[in-house]
Amino acid sequence: MDVDQGIINWYKRRAVHQEIFHLLENVACTGHAVAQFHLAKCYRNGRGAEQDHAKAVEIYRNLADGGIPQAQVALGCCYESGEGVDQDYGTTIEWYSKAADQGSEDGRLHILGESYYYGYGVTQDHIKAIEWYRKSAEQGNRYGQKYLGYCYQYGWGVDADIDTAVFWYRKSAKQGNKDAIDKLKSLGKWP
Repeated sequence: MDVDQGIINWYKRRAVHQEIFHLLENVACTGHAVAQFHLAKCYRNGRGAEQDHAKAVEIYRNLADGGIPQAQVALGCCYESGEGVDQDYGTTIEWYSKAADQGSEDGRLHILGESYYYGYGVTQDHIKAIEWYRKSAEQGNRYGQKYLGYCYQYGWGVDADIDTAVFWYRKSAKQGNKDAIDKLKSLGKWP
């Protein structure tokens, strides 16, 4: 593909993202929670609109306060990374815990696996992190599968084993996890 075609494709994708953003914005105004969640994601990632972490946090917080587990996990991620709010691991764990208390596997993964891996609110322990990543992965959680793949690829808490890493990346990729797909591509294992 030549440079001009690449630029044209970029503008086309940008126009599609902007159209999606405006459609989400219109539906979100009616109080539709799923549209609001995806609108927040657009603000967080700068897709279809200028990146605005504070606006994303505002929307996530309204949804999280309403008991939506996906928004609670997303809000926890914002506190974990300091996007749109001051970084605060205590608040991070609080939001992940609320999601986990409602049965959210993503919330459990973050509160347990991530917390142990990075030492957020607990003593850092890669072995315990692997245990939680494995439990999550074996229950079909695409994020647990991806994180377990990372651990095996890089030897974090386990012996490095590229074949096992590819196994878990493939499971995650089959569920549409872009990070896992990118890892497989970088390893020359995709499709």
